[in-house]
Amino acid sequence: MKNFKAIIAGLVLSVSSFANAGLISDITGNGSIANALDIDGAFSLGANIDIANSEITPWASISSGVESAARYDYYSFTAMAGMNGIFDIDYGRNAGGSFDPEIVLFDLSGTVLAEDDDSSTSDGAAGSVHGYDSFLSHNFAASGTYIIGVCQFSCGGQQGGMTGNLIPAAGTYQLQVSIENHDIPEPSTIAILALGIMGLTARKLKKQ
Repeated sequence: MKNFKAIIAGLVLSVSSFANAGLISDITGNGSIANALDIDGAFSLGANIDIANSEITPWASISSGVESAARYDYYSFTAMAGMNGIFDIDYGRNAGGSFDPEIVLFDLSGTVLAEDDDSSTSDGAAGSVHGYDSFLSHNFAASGTYIIGVCQFSCGGQQGGMTGNLIPAAGTYQLQVSIENHDIPEPSTIAILALGIMGLTARKLKKQ
């Protein structure tokens, strides 16, 4: 019985890990295009009130916290030709470590494709609490790896990276990245099995 309980506990943890897919805690050391944090393995589908069409379009949600020094943040991902990408800063201005964010989209060679400073709080979904929070929609002309960067106004992109003001050390934000048809982890047979076993176990315990 003890072993059975341990198996159930392990399966519960497995299911929990899938429920948290798509959520990323930012790390230090991603302050250049060359060192961009790869978020490809974190895309998911599922309800998220801060992301539009979150149950249809694969997404990753990055939470960047307080760091020891001012910085730029860069994140890399892949996209297919003809697909649309949405990049939405939430909880940047007037939330947490408030600052005025900007976002810049690059191709892998460091060429600037698009950038945005301010946007309406109605862009995207919930989460934007101030018009200074950035929002960018982009259709990719070619399949490949791309980079999205975050900096603080007044800043922008140039060949090879961002220039201008750094994100303050105390600056915090969430970056929502949604990419049409992006690969997501395959549904886990273990997770499905876990749900079934937990359901059967609950029924058995009720009968006892």
